[in-house]
Amino acid sequence: MQLISNRSGFFGFDSGVSNGVRNDSAPLGGGCGSASNDAYIPDVFFGINLTQACISHDASYATCGVGQSFADDLFRTNIQSSCTEQGGNALVCGLISNVYSLGVRIGGGSAYKAAQAQSCLISE
Repeated sequence: MQLISNRSGFFGFDSGVSNGVRNDSAPLGGGCGSASNDAYIPDVFFGINLTQACISHDASYATCGVGQSFADDLFRTNIQSSCTEQGGNALVCGLISNVYSLGVRIGGGSAYKAAQAQSCLISE
């Protein structure tokens, strides 16, 4: 059962998760969202695929010494660029990038701290 799914055109939403497993065989949290909320955070929003921007954001969080604000600002920029490249207009791309940016600013603190703790410990 896909919790968020309607892949058709402009109203395309897809979490990338069916029956508790990612459709791309990546581990939960391997796209947009964490392992605990992957099924609820769309990888495709208004028909725009955000997976690569989310993967890059996770990589930024997991790079020792990268600040959360920097990673979150880069995430917003990457979503905006990816959306435009996929044919999104300014209104849609602005909406999507602002929604996801707000989401990581409000809910990304624990993921950022955990990723930094792991990456900085490994790099020392």
